[in-house]
Amino acid sequence: ASGAPAAASGAAAPACDGADLKVAVFGGAAATASVAGEIGFTNAGGAPCRLAGYPAVTGVTAGGGRVSAGHLPSTEFGPDVTGVTAVPLAPHATAVAVVTGNDVLGACASGAEPAFRYLVVRPPGGAAGSTVSALLPALGSYLPDCGTISVTPVAPAASVPLQAGAR
Repeated sequence: ASGAPAAASGAAAPACDGADLKVAVFGGAAATASVAGEIGFTNAGGAPCRLAGYPAVTGVTAGGGRVSAGHLPSTEFGPDVTGVTAVPLAPHATAVAVVTGNDVLGACASGAEPAFRYLVVRPPGGAAGSTVSALLPALGSYLPDCGTISVTPVAPAASVPLQAGAR
């Protein structure tokens, strides 16, 4: 359980999962043919926990269509990491993964820009998923559904510069 205290011997904190882990999408940035947002994982429990690896992310359209995110180690939007590492989360701390989509290829090549309305997000190694809005607040638009989306591994929030003040 994510609320379990870390062992006094200095052993690694338990994996974050369950009701004590809050998931939200925030930020937003765009560059040539790419759009990105941050998926925040906040430890809402009273004890430390840790995350390591890629979250499972599925984009869901208004009509119920689903696209599973592929994995990218990093994007032009971050995180600024060299590999997958364990991210310790103290109570109320947040780790992030960057979710990206393109806005010109696939279904968007015709100029139309269908969008995901929701993301179903399961933390790395977690059993339970959360459904969150795919709205990217800094852009005022939803993550585009042009055929593919990708997600980075979870990283310390400071390694992702998208909206450092928005967390």
